[in-house]
Amino acid sequence: MGYFYAINHGDIQFIADGDSTTEGYFKNIGQTRRFGIETGSSIEYRSLFRTLDDWALTVNYSYLRAQYLDSYTIHDPRVGGEDLGSVSVNPGDRMTGMPEHIFKASLGVRLWTQWDLTLDGQYSGDQVYRGDESNIMDRLGGYWLFNFRTKYRLTDNIELFGKVNNILGRKYKTFGTFADTDTDTDEVLGDNYSNRRFVAPGTPREAFIGIKVSY
Repeated sequence: MGYFYAINHGDIQFIADGDSTTEGYFKNIGQTRRFGIETGSSIEYRSLFRTLDDWALTVNYSYLRAQYLDSYTIHDPRVGGEDLGSVSVNPGDRMTGMPEHIFKASLGVRLWTQWDLTLDGQYSGDQVYRGDESNIMDRLGGYWLFNFRTKYRLTDNIELFGKVNNILGRKYKTFGTFADTDTDTDEVLGDNYSNRRFVAPGTPREAFIGIKVSY
């Protein structure tokens, strides 16, 4: 288990100022703080049920609290176009794009010393949209992911493997920001689209099989 605590002085923040989220400038916003804990544990059980099976369990958890410590002003994320307003970022507001909670676990078994099967799980907590440093909008939701992988050693040099990522086919989002819907986006999304929130979708279910040969 570990604890960390850091304060940045004269931290630099990108300030969106224009018709897209990539237009703007960088500004010194004062102090920011990041603190939290990191924990982990790993356990192995040899021949848990019979002599043919060896088990391993690994668990890791981290908590991150990232905050602004000084006030500054940004564009109001609720409006766009020519109606730009402004809102204040206050001390204690969460920094954007950083989930507070991350949990990872892995359960694996080796059968007959040749065949490995592993199930991985990961939770990533909610995060604040980029552009909402004032924390006035709903957050991007957290998500669970589960992956499976296996490998079988035919010889000392040849190994068969397979894996399935996102085995439940979960639809999730890894990043969120704001963009102006009154300019170029209406040409793609239509005139009736007015939601200024844009997100990055996560990877859908995918599967791989293969053979590995070592020399």
